[in-house]
Amino acid sequence: MAERSAKTEAERSGISVEQVWRARAAIYPQNRVLEPREGAQVIAFLCSDAAGGVNGEAITVSLGAIWSPVIPTRALRDAGVRSDLQPLARNAAIR
Repeated sequence: MAERSAKTEAERSGISVEQVWRARAAIYPQNRVLEPREGAQVIAFLCSDAAGGVNGEAITVSLGAIWSPVIPTRALRDAGVRSDLQPLARNAAIR
């Protein structure tokens, strides 16, 4: 699903898929995107007996970032997106 989302965002914004991934990674403090296995590991823990004391919690697996649907201009610039395309890239991220 993430691959399809990146491709759609790139097509709408007129940028490459690689630029979309670099812009997405630039949002996070670790400068990378979350791997599916990392989310799966949290789910596996929550399904285990070791998580018996965890009840009614919202657990965010976000690489330390506070999520926003808008890609910051700095992230787009650092990803090599031309300045004239940055508003389009930000709008595509909101959709």
